[in-house]
Amino acid sequence: MDNQSLPKPEASQVRTLQTLAFISLTELDRDVFRGGVLVTDFQGKPIEFRCTSAIQPSAVQKILYGSTLKAHMAVELTARPLLKAVKEKYDAVFVTQEEFIELRKNIQKPLFLVAKQGSTLATQQDPDTPAKSELLSSPSGKFNPIVLTCHWQHADDISATLPDLTSVFARFDLIEPFSRIEKALKLLHEKGVVPNK
Repeated sequence: MDNQSLPKPEASQVRTLQTLAFISLTELDRDVFRGGVLVTDFQGKPIEFRCTSAIQPSAVQKILYGSTLKAHMAVELTARPLLKAVKEKYDAVFVTQEEFIELRKNIQKPLFLVAKQGSTLATQQDPDTPAKSELLSSPSGKFNPIVLTCHWQHADDISATLPDLTSVFARFDLIEPFSRIEKALKLLHEKGVVPNK
């Protein structure tokens, strides 16, 4: 895993969401992926970044995993190892790819699938218990509204953290860190950087 230590910001007040983990899986070449996690403070300042080695599923793996391959790469090969490797404690996890939603079963912290308002998501769920979603507007008006979705078995994740999520969203765009991760992964991949084990 690649670790780049950054100065730890000071928290100005006690809140539920002090540190946030943003996780993404990016296709960098044809069928070559890398995952990354960016841990920030509640104002979006980076605290820790880690990434995976290149993930390149074989033809046999593609056949055997079928439609579950992307979710396997997201949860088992990206999110779980990266979250285990981060030294900074995180209070919530944010993702933009629905393949990560099942990660919530493996962690003790809330997990939110974030999307721009108007985006369509098709998360797997029990038809009798639909996923909980919430439209979140930025109190400062600086950022476009987003939709937060949580795992259907953890519907209270949103209600338990909504006041803090609203406060955080006043300060920075909860979708923007994913572009940082993608750019960092592309740069590291181009330079041939191999994460430390």
